[in-house]
Order: sequence, then structure tokens, then C-alpha cells
Amino acid sequence: MTTAPKNTVGRREALRRISAGTGGAALGAAGGAAFGAGATGAACAPAGSDAPSDPGHQFRSMLAGGDPVVCPGAFDVISARLIVDMGFQTLLLGGSAGSAANHGVPDYGLASITELIEMAARIADSVPVPVFADADDGGGSPLAVARAIRGYERARLAAVMIEDHVQAKHLGEGGVLVETSYMQDKLRAAVDAREGGMMIVARCDSVSIGQSEAEATERGAAYVEAGADLLFFAGLPPESMGRVSEACGRPVIASVHDTPMATLRENNVPLVLYAGQMLRLALGAMRQGLQDIHDGATWPGYADRALPGDAYQKLIQVDRWRADARRYNLVDENGRQVRG
Repeated sequence: MTTAPKNTVGRREALRRISAGTGGAALGAAGGAAFGAGATGAACAPAGSDAPSDPGHQFRSMLAGGDPVVCPGAFDVISARLIVDMGFQTLLLGGSAGSAANHGVPDYGLASITELIEMAARIADSVPVPVFADADDGGGSPLAVARAIRGYERARLAAVMIEDHVQAKHLGEGGVLVETSYMQDKLRAAVDAREGGMMIVARCDSVSIGQSEAEATERGAAYVEAGADLLFFAGLPPESMGRVSEACGRPVIASVHDTPMATLRENNVPLVLYAGQMLRLALGAMRQGLQDIHDGATWPGYADRALPGDAYQKLIQVDRWRADARRYNLVDENGRQVRG
């Protein structure tokens, strides 16, 4: 069991720093040090664990590399494998994309924590890179969060994000957040339940529901006090991330569409999420193909836009399964099936 130390910055000091307008330039010394001491030090795997093979420790090492790591969002096993095949070092299972692709529902807190863990487990088991999963509200109470974290660890997730929205979320303008102290208890439960190197990411929605940067910073500092390894502020402008990160004492990750990488680098953003874009890209390509078919096109008319057959077979691991079939004498040396 691991328990992170309390953040030495504190909420009052965080507010003083944000009010003073301290920029992100000093983050390399302040925020970066916090990442090294907090996110990679206190939350290490217990003695005797195999840290190099722990996905959480792999994820930590990746984020400590200096440049922002791009993290595309998968929505099922085959999309996760395609992300890896294209050379990305890590991937995200977002709650929105996962709920939409697997259940056809919006990101309103409709997918249960059990369903979210099952989706994450399938993906983590299918790819050789660290997987970051959105856990929504963690399942509810601090007790439910602790049980969920144990489930995510059994699934070998590298990082899990817990948000401060109430369970029914995104239903209209504004939003409702849980009390700061309640979110702290949920994060403490997550940290206490964790046994390996899995990172605990706290999502704060203060800015996205109309609260100020200062209010968001106060919450972020409180979440760090409770043991969060990383912070994510929905709706926070990238130019503010360095300043808020320094005030809170932990790195702030980003979910952005068009911010130049140089801006993210200047603000010491270690991870850039593309949460829902991959699902929309896939659906857009499929919709265009369906339109072509509806308009009378035949396969040669749109085959150049489809994934090549050999690439598709690679993603579903045809060679591996055929090799096993030969090994277990389901096919003969000529590749002819002889039994089932």
C-alpha cells in the first residue's frame, strides 16, 4: 500500500501564487521537481515489486522525458492496436469514446465503473504500451473508488483519472461538482488502495463550469494534498497550465486540438490527450464509405481509402493464431486444416 506525502505548497500558497501571476517559466524547477519527488518518488511500487515491468512506472518514465507525449484515444481493442502500430508510446481509453463506441450512449455517467474497468482491461491486455483510463467518478464513494482502483490494477493499467463532477454529468449548461473535501477523500482512497506504480490523475472541472482559474487552482492544490500524481483541468487554456501547475505543485496534462507543441512545451505539459477525435475520425471515414455505397459505388471506387488487407490481418493477429493452429495440429505443414 502506498500513501503520497502531503503537498508542501498548500492551497493558501497556491492561491497566493496564482494571484501574483507567477508564470510557467519557473515550472522546470518547481513543477518539475514536484513531478520527480511526488509522482515518481512516494508513489513507487512496494519493495520487492518488479518496477521496470510495472505499466505505471513505464508511464512515469515516459512522462519524465521532457517533451509532451501525445496520447491518442482508443475506443476498442482494434483501435488501440492501430494506435500502437502507428508508433505512439501510450494511449487513452476515454469515458466518452468508450461509452459511445461500446454502448451507444453519451458521456453522462451512464457507463458503470464495472463496464469501464472491463473496457480498459480488454485494451490493456491487447497492447504492449502503457494504457491510461478515464474512470469517471471512480464508481461513487471513496469505498467504491478503492475497489475500482484494485480492479484497474489487476487489469494492469498505467494511470487512472478520477473526476470531481457528480455522477450524472454534462447534462446541461454549467455543472455540479462534489465538495473539495469529498474529492480529497476519494483520492486518498485511491492512493491507499494502490499497490503498484499506477498513477492517480485528478480531473478538476471548475473552469469548464464557469468558475475562475483561482478556484480551480485551489481545488487542484487540495487534490495534490490528497495524493494526486497528475492534474487535468477541463477548459483551462494551455497558456495557463504552467502557472497553475507551479501553484499546485504537480504537472498539468492537456486535452487540446490545435495548440502548438511549442506552447505546451513552454508550459511544461507532459501529456497531450486526443480523447474523442479517433472515434470521430473512424466514424467519419465509415460514413463517407457508406455514402459511396448508397450512391452506387463498388469496392474499386473506394478501396483506396480502406485499411489494406494485410494491415487489417496484422491488427487482428492472424499470423499468431495460424502459428498456434499449426503448433496444435489443427492444420498440416501445407496450411490445410485437418481438424477443428
